[in-house]
Amino acid sequence: MLFRTKYLLGIMATVFGLLYLLFGIVGLGSQVATRADQWMPFVLGIVHVALGGLLFWTSSRERHAEQARLVRLLRMVLRECPSLSAREFADLAGISPADAQEFLLWASRRQRTVVVVGSGSSLRVWSSHSLN
Repeated sequence: MLFRTKYLLGIMATVFGLLYLLFGIVGLGSQVATRADQWMPFVLGIVHVALGGLLFWTSSRERHAEQARLVRLLRMVLRECPSLSAREFADLAGISPADAQEFLLWASRRQRTVVVVGSGSSLRVWSSHSLN
C-alpha cells in the first residue's frame, strides 16, 4: 500500500510548488532582487509541481495494479470456496484487515458475482453462484 504514501507526498510537493510560484509572482515586483532571484521561485515551483504530478501518476498506476491483483485473487478464491471472511482474505492477500474490508465492499459494488454480508469484523463475502 505504498501508493498512499506517494499520493500524500505528491500533494505536499504540489502545494510547495504552488507556494513557490506564489512567491515568484510576489517577487517579480521587487526592484532590489536580481534577475536570477526573481526567476528562481518559478523554476523551483515548476520542478515541485512536476514531481508532484509524477508522484500522483505513479501512485495511480500502483493503486490500479494492486486492485487488479486483489480482484484476481478474490476470483480465484471464490472459485474454490463459496464464502470468505475479510480476515481470511487479508491473510491471503497480505494486506491489513481494514484494507481487506474496504476492498471487499468495493468489489461487492463493482461486481455482481460478489455479495457482502455483515459489517465490520464480521464482514463475509459470498460468491453469488453459491447462493442459488
